[in-house]
Amino acid sequence: MILTWFILAQVIILKAQDANFTQYFNTPTFYNPAFTGINPGLTVRSIFRNQLPRQTFGYQTFSFSADLGEPNLPGFGGVGILVNSDDFGTGLIHEMSLGLGLSARIRFGEYVSAQIGVRASVVQKHINWNDVVFTDQLGTLYGKLYPYYFNPPEDDKKVYPDFGTGILIQYAGQNSRVNGTVGFAVDHLFTPDQSFFPDYSSPLPRKFVVHADFEFAIGKQSDIQHAPKGMNDPLKLSPGILFQNQGSLNQLQAGFNIQKFNFTIGGWYKTMFDSPKASYIAVIAGYRFMFGKELSIHIMYNHDFRIPPTKYGPGEPNEISLIFRFGKVQVFGKRGKDVTQDT
Repeated sequence: MILTWFILAQVIILKAQDANFTQYFNTPTFYNPAFTGINPGLTVRSIFRNQLPRQTFGYQTFSFSADLGEPNLPGFGGVGILVNSDDFGTGLIHEMSLGLGLSARIRFGEYVSAQIGVRASVVQKHINWNDVVFTDQLGTLYGKLYPYYFNPPEDDKKVYPDFGTGILIQYAGQNSRVNGTVGFAVDHLFTPDQSFFPDYSSPLPRKFVVHADFEFAIGKQSDIQHAPKGMNDPLKLSPGILFQNQGSLNQLQAGFNIQKFNFTIGGWYKTMFDSPKASYIAVIAGYRFMFGKELSIHIMYNHDFRIPPTKYGPGEPNEISLIFRFGKVQVFGKRGKDVTQDT
């Protein structure tokens, strides 16, 4: 149950920012379709975020993506799908989107390439009017007492197309000692109208994303006898930064991950520059299961600690992700040399 101000903010005005994942590097095609097929083979990613764990009207987001990189088709980067599900207010408003992404690759040399990507999506929003409580229904002492006089629209669903595009530059150093990507993306290109009311217009603001991520292999491989696969890999340091603007909202997150012996730990700082202002320190931990050179499963969890900490309130967000990589999957020809980064 929520009040009219929430409905007006989420249904009519809809100026809220898109879902934002702390583990943005584990759902890269969500932010930039140019990441589609960035790694050769098949990559399957899923991530779940609980934004308001203490609230009965929580905000939960689930994202699933799968993309196939094909290095042997000239000019072709990859193809992929992206499925997103958002629940606002325990299902009061539910959003589901299904997108198809395509990318093209341009090589500039042995170690440098660019990818341009586009994504076309179909979005459906659904609202459950029976769960809405308006302020004129509430009594001073005993809560919900009176009937409401609001006449909801005939259609409780809104369906619209949505489009995004992006570009990135990738560097993959010799022997993969240094890798990096820098990119820019624009989502909601044509600012689709998402209002449930025929007499109101609620264009979804464009989202602009700038990102940079790097990976440095430090030291030499270990030499542990009979160690599980991946345990002997050198230590990897992966700093990154992501900035996004949508309407009047601006958000920045920056930090790094460290991976060694198949374990990953990381620390990230997140801040919102505009109202409502909020800052978090996120702590990340994960483990990679290596079943072979071309097959791995990576699970990660993070908790976002609010700065300054609060005893009460909606709670602190957390996420869990699962990434599958199948490196030998390909469609055309024999696998050859390619400029790629393990993103």
